[in-house]
Amino acid sequence: MSEREEYSNPAVPPAHPSLPPQPSGSSGRKNRSEIWEHFIPIEGIEKYARCKNCNGQIKYAGGTSAMRQHWKRCFESNNEHSKRQRIEGGTSGLISSPSVTKFDQAVTRSILTEMFVTEELPFRFVERNVFRRLLHSMQPKFKIPSRTTLARDILSFYETEKMKLQSYLSHHCQKVCLTTDTWTTSSQNLTYMSLTAHFIDNDWKLQKKILNFCRVEGHSGEVLGRAIEGCLDAWKLHQVFTVTVDNATSNDGAILYLKKRLNAWNSLVLKGDYLHMRCCAHILNLIVKDGLKEIDDSITRIRNAVKYVKSSPMRCESFKACIERESINYKGLVSLDVETRWNSTYLMLEAALKLRAAFDLLELQDDKYINEMSKSYGVPTDDDWTNAESILPFLKIFYDATLHISRSLYVSSNKYMKEVFSIGRKIKLHCENTDLSIRLMASKMQRKYDKYWGTPNVINMLLLIAIVLDPCHKLDFVNWILDESFGVEKGGELKSKLFTCLNSLYNHYQGKEDESQSNQDAMINEEDEDDILNIYLQSTGRDSDAKSELDRYLKEDSFDLLELQDDKYINEMSKSYGVPTDDDWTYAESVLPFLKIFYDATLRISGSLYVTSNKYMKEVFSIGRKIKLHCENTDLSIRLMASKMQRKYDKYWGTPNVINMLLLIAIVLDPCHKLDFVNWILDESFGVEKGGELKSKFLLA
Repeated sequence: MSEREEYSNPAVPPAHPSLPPQPSGSSGRKNRSEIWEHFIPIEGIEKYARCKNCNGQIKYAGGTSAMRQHWKRCFESNNEHSKRQRIEGGTSGLISSPSVTKFDQAVTRSILTEMFVTEELPFRFVERNVFRRLLHSMQPKFKIPSRTTLARDILSFYETEKMKLQSYLSHHCQKVCLTTDTWTTSSQNLTYMSLTAHFIDNDWKLQKKILNFCRVEGHSGEVLGRAIEGCLDAWKLHQVFTVTVDNATSNDGAILYLKKRLNAWNSLVLKGDYLHMRCCAHILNLIVKDGLKEIDDSITRIRNAVKYVKSSPMRCESFKACIERESINYKGLVSLDVETRWNSTYLMLEAALKLRAAFDLLELQDDKYINEMSKSYGVPTDDDWTNAESILPFLKIFYDATLHISRSLYVSSNKYMKEVFSIGRKIKLHCENTDLSIRLMASKMQRKYDKYWGTPNVINMLLLIAIVLDPCHKLDFVNWILDESFGVEKGGELKSKLFTCLNSLYNHYQGKEDESQSNQDAMINEEDEDDILNIYLQSTGRDSDAKSELDRYLKEDSFDLLELQDDKYINEMSKSYGVPTDDDWTYAESVLPFLKIFYDATLRISGSLYVTSNKYMKEVFSIGRKIKLHCENTDLSIRLMASKMQRKYDKYWGTPNVINMLLLIAIVLDPCHKLDFVNWILDESFGVEKGGELKSKFLLA
């Protein structure tokens, strides 16, 4: 009998067990005592054994008497049934001591309820014969509920958890940001709404809680607004900071209704002027969908080809055979897009382009493929593939931006407007592209971009404030962005508005918002010594100590402020090289863009979830070119740094004889590049003569 068989099917001792007999005096056998029938030596721990009955660990260094005493206690502590429970628990690693709690019907039923909720099991599952047999075999005393009873238990469980969450929110949620969305089912024509709360808890961790998922009577603004109001009332959540919605017209009405109600609750920040937060991912979706209309026929033909391949297992297998026959290294398969989500269209085009050769072969081998495609737009043409290939790098800008701002595990509000303004600059550049299709696409995108982000009056100030409150950027960076995006005149107006909002928000959290004249008089009467001192310092020009915390934050570098406030910091730094000087910060600032080249390259070639060999030498040669450029930099420190880097670069990649041919072959096998690109790289990096030798060697390889 194996150890597992012994462990899962233990022999049941008699009703009045007698301990195993003492071992004989023979010393020629190992584990000679019959007590070892109930214990297993523990591998890796000398002189320790595990009890098969309760999974407890017993030391037997001086003999087996301790094991015998343990077995006596272990057996006598429970009857035959509870002993079997302990063995099963020990097998699963859930119980590790002989003391097992008594069976509790209520606790077990509560755990069963939680299992159905967390695993999203249908209610009828509890009445399935096999499941009921399983529960009965584990605990015959357990009264298994019906699905109707289970449904009541789940509602009761919901109410209990809701009360816990209400208590948590009351202690951890100062201000809450809401996101909501609605949709209508195609089969039943019913409208549903979800409401999610996002907030920072007392431990400064981002939290996300789904507050409601309910049916509503329609999509009108007032109906949605009332539904959100009712949910907030039920959760006793009145301190709302923002509400993020998509760009449906009805949502504008919902925000207006909510603004009135929240004003009545006296809970809005900045008078609710920036309560309405437009979903950035949804706007990006609208922008790209407008642009993609320019090559809609090409995308439709590629989509139909993918749909054909995915329509049946037999067609999918036939397509896989084409991939193998064409020796395509790409391990993934094409995925059909969702037409309303452009990012899925991007992923479909990206995969389809890598498998273009397989689609071409399928066209030659499969008459059904041609017949099926001819019923609509036909098979993808060379122009279709060329169009898709030309727009893919442009679409990747939007895809990456969507990923950056759509995170739910960390705060991304400080990235929102940076990504928006970056996209705006890139759209403008592509409006002057030499490729007509890209130029037309960018022009359509520009019109949609301007509708939502192109004028100062549509910018939500809170998103700009989020960048200011990022210590890496602060106010100067935002001011520069506004001048670049809107020009000096309009940018200046927006900067003034931003500074006013920033101070108003600071005063709000300081409890210094403008109040009625009577309140102001009361405040004047209650001035303390610190207020008088601040007035004196300001009136005499000695207001350095009277600056607000916000002023100090905006004007001081973070570490400079630490140097002024923390003596321990100075003492600790003086033990080695001292605190950073202005020259140190200047030097770090000047070399950071140069170092970022290497950081980005490392990220691109260090992926473990996808093949990176086709990127390796591209990154190498790109770095080589940038090092050469920096060797002629006007900044002496960067020039010296680049010169040292150049010597190390030349040692490993600067001569043709050290280049691994397989890495060049990997670029050639990338359908986006092939041989011409590699030939150009070699000529650029090593010159015509040495590059020619390397090309010959490469072709032989």
